[in-house]
Amino acid sequence: MALNDESFEVRRSAMAAIARLAHRNPAYVLPALRKSMLQLLAQLGYDAIAIGNHELDLGCKALAGMIGAAMGKGFDVPLLATNALFDGAAGTGDDELEQLASAGAIKRSFVKTLDNGLKVGFIGLLGES
Repeated sequence: MALNDESFEVRRSAMAAIARLAHRNPAYVLPALRKSMLQLLAQLGYDAIAIGNHELDLGCKALAGMIGAAMGKGFDVPLLATNALFDGAAGTGDDELEQLASAGAIKRSFVKTLDNGLKVGFIGLLGES
């Protein structure tokens, strides 16, 4: 499959083709892509990734599974959800994401220090719908 090709250009082109097939998220078109999506973003050199409301379209458990699978493959780009609220109760729909946030995998903010010493802050706000 082109998404696993050793050439970065081939992987990038395959991702672009898949993206044109989906209105919101290429992972809807190719479910196997869900586990590779975050890893691909890391390879593209993202400093941080904001979790948006559409990442939750498949539910908290599915998003947590995708994040966990990517982390298991070495994904380490900060995921941001500045205004995300978790209920703190066990047995509810947000348990898996709440555990990732408690473990530091999902952050409220991130500060990167550039080579010249300048500090840049990142936040990621979730929309209402």
